[in-house]
Amino acid sequence: MQRASVQDRDGAIDVICGMRESWRTVIRIFAEGGYRGKLIGKVRDNFSMEMEIIKRNELHKFKVLPKRWVVERTFSWFNANRRNSKNHVRLNNTAVAMVYLISIKTCSTVSKQLLRR
Repeated sequence: MQRASVQDRDGAIDVICGMRESWRTVIRIFAEGGYRGKLIGKVRDNFSMEMEIIKRNELHKFKVLPKRWVVERTFSWFNANRRNSKNHVRLNNTAVAMVYLISIKTCSTVSKQLLRR
């Protein structure tokens, strides 16, 4: 997570560095159109990862985009928890901890649903 004063594209390298420490097996990152440009080459050269940009083709028309639904579904799971619907915490570490807890809760719920089938 970054401060609000940091543009997403500018802070992406720091986030990927932190991610790389925990998840060494990630080989591809899906990102929205705002992350295009020099960042793609930096990620490829510095981290040996592929960055795929998922962008909209037509404005103001709904169309399901490949891989975009995964991100949107994940955000909807996070926002389903009242505490994460608005970020009222002062420290980024607290917000990150909440994301971890919600991820654990979501994974356990999905696992239970899959086991019932």
